[in-house]
Amino acid sequence: MLYSLRCCYRHIAQTKRAVNLPSLKKDTRLPVILNQSELKELFAYPSLLKQCIVLSLIYSTGLCGQEVINLKISVINFECKTIHIRQSKYKKDPIEPLSDNIAVGLKKYLTLKNLMSSCSMARNPMDAKALKGSAG
Repeated sequence: MLYSLRCCYRHIAQTKRAVNLPSLKKDTRLPVILNQSELKELFAYPSLLKQCIVLSLIYSTGLCGQEVINLKISVINFECKTIHIRQSKYKKDPIEPLSDNIAVGLKKYLTLKNLMSSCSMARNPMDAKALKGSAG
């Protein structure tokens, strides 16, 4: 509030009324950029395919953690290799590019996930019958 008043007084050329406050310093630190060996170490850590895919998505597209959590399969366009982020920061809906390697990894993960769910349905036919009955 005081800084706003000081700015206002300076703007209307009443420097005598302007409060003498220290200037606000801007953060001059540079962002941390990982080198190639640090990246290899980072991507070697996850053991599950799902973890590798999430980490790759965050790193390559710059998505925030919450954006990855809210991500739906329907917003991924494998033909155009894009991801349509819904309601991201600042209420924008950006379209992010999807690299070839991540697209292949996502397809592989989704295929394995579908196989696992179909195998679990085959093991327990009661669940499959219950699912069919509730769907129709």
